[in-house]
Amino acid sequence: MLHFEYRDTAMSRKEYKKALTEKLNQEYEKNSKKMYEILKNKQPQAIKNAEKLLEQYNPPNPVNDNPSTTVHLLVKQLNKFVRP
Repeated sequence: MLHFEYRDTAMSRKEYKKALTEKLNQEYEKNSKKMYEILKNKQPQAIKNAEKLLEQYNPPNPVNDNPSTTVHLLVKQLNKFVRP
């Protein structure tokens, strides 16, 4: 969801699927092999939104914070190994 907009309120999995289906203009499939390519150009916005979300918690506790993600930390590390 953070690829499309900043969001700091909790959502159920069902709500996420519905919202992502609307944003993508196609059925959202979590394990789709096409999802990376579909969202690739939105990655910088997702990272920016994830950083902003994490900053709102003091101290952050991703296990209990809702919503919360730290996936952007992994993505930033992996991006160091990807050729432009």
